[in-house]
Amino acid sequence: MFNALAVAEYRDRGSHVTFHGVVNSQGRCDTSVTESFVLQTSCSDARHEAFSKWDFQGKLNQNTMVLSSKRVEGKQAFLTDQFGLLCLVTTRQVVSS
Repeated sequence: MFNALAVAEYRDRGSHVTFHGVVNSQGRCDTSVTESFVLQTSCSDARHEAFSKWDFQGKLNQNTMVLSSKRVEGKQAFLTDQFGLLCLVTTRQVVSS
């Protein structure tokens, strides 16, 4: 198993990125990439501005919506309101070989 944490710097924010890799029962590698960051807007605004082309999948709880990318297979986003002013965003992409 491989696991690494990195920090990505964008012009408007930083994020934490975690990489996971594990050999599956067929001897191939399954991987996932998880990225977390905060947007300075509510999640409903983020949903309409940054994630408008993603499909709504449901909710994990009252404050967290789950979206699925239409363009990238296996990629999801989890948007959680923070203090009514910010949106904690976690994206996850899982790839099975």
